[in-house]
Amino acid sequence: MPSVVRGFTQIRRRSLRNWFFSASYMSVHILGRAFDVSLSILTLDS
Repeated sequence: MPSVVRGFTQIRRRSLRNWFFSASYMSVHILGRAFDVSLSILTLDS
């Protein structure tokens, strides 16, 4: 039983780290997308 709990905590920690990496990746992706959109809007205005 303790080994199962240990494995579960390891999996949770790993998934938490994966979630953090995916969240940071998504935020960078969204920021880049917003930058592209604002750049295209600026070029359209001029």
